[in-house]
Amino acid sequence: MPEADRVFLVDPSIKAKARETRIVLLSRIAIGILLLLLWEWISGRFVEEFWISSPSSIAVAFVTMWDNGGLMLNIYATVSEAVVGFGFGATFGMFVGVIFGANRLIAKVLDPYLVGFYSIPRIALIPLFILWFGIGFQTKVIYTSLLVFFPVFMNTLSGVRDVNQDLIDVLRVMGASRSDTIRKVLIPSAFWLCVR
Repeated sequence: MPEADRVFLVDPSIKAKARETRIVLLSRIAIGILLLLLWEWISGRFVEEFWISSPSSIAVAFVTMWDNGGLMLNIYATVSEAVVGFGFGATFGMFVGVIFGANRLIAKVLDPYLVGFYSIPRIALIPLFILWFGIGFQTKVIYTSLLVFFPVFMNTLSGVRDVNQDLIDVLRVMGASRSDTIRKVLIPSAFWLCVR
C-alpha cells in the first residue's frame, strides 16, 4: 500500500476505544430505562404507591408544580439557603483554619473539641436545630454552614501548614510582621488549596 494511503488509515486501537465508548453509553442508557420500567411495574403492584411512587406519577407532579409556579419558588428557596449557608460555612471554615494553622498553641488547645464536634453525625443535630431555631430559613442555613465548615476548615488548615517555609523566612528577613505573613502568604496559600 502506498505511503500516502496509509496516512488515512485509522489505528485499530482508536476504533476499539470508540466502539467501547458506544457500548458503555448504550448499556448505561438501556440499564436506566430498564430500571425505570421495573420501578413503574413494582409501584402499586408489590409496594403501595404511598411508599414508592411511580415515575409516571412523579413526572405528572413535576409538570403540575412547574405549571402552577410552585417548583420555581421551591428551587429559589433551596438555592438561596444553600448559597447563604455555603458562604457562612466557607468563611468561618477559612477563618478558623487560618487561626489554627497560624497559631499552634490555639490549635493544640481547641483541637480535641473540634475533633469531638466533627465526630458527631450531622444528621443527629437536625432535631436539636429544629428545637433551637425552628424549621425556617435560619435552620437550613446553619445546617448547610455546618456541612461546609469542616471540609473548608481541613483544606485551609492543610494549606496553611503546607506553606513553603522559605517564603515565610524571606518575609521575616524583610521585616514583615506576623499579620503581614498571614495576609500575604498564609491566607493566599490556603485559598489556592481550597480552590484547587
